[in-house]
Amino acid sequence: MYASPDGAHVARVAPWDPAYLLSVEVARRLAGNPYVPRVAEVASLAGVGHVVSLERLQPADATQAAALCVALDLPPWHNPSPGLVDDTAGRTRARPGRHCPS
Repeated sequence: MYASPDGAHVARVAPWDPAYLLSVEVARRLAGNPYVPRVAEVASLAGVGHVVSLERLQPADATQAAALCVALDLPPWHNPSPGLVDDTAGRTRARPGRHCPS
């Protein structure tokens, strides 16, 4: 990610990652959602990827973060379940044909 001089926007360079366009599509469909960045522009990199210019999201304050966790039925943001992260990482590594760097 590269930030604009004023910090309001970022550019994500996504070479050789056609799946990233799915994230861009979701962000465009959820335009107006305060938890999803607004996509300003997508530029092709001569057939090998994309540069996506999008709104830079800022961290939510503690009250907003806690409300989101409650709405999503997640553990509190300030005290996440260590097992949740470990279990998710373990399941990802255990999938046949997938590689996760250590």
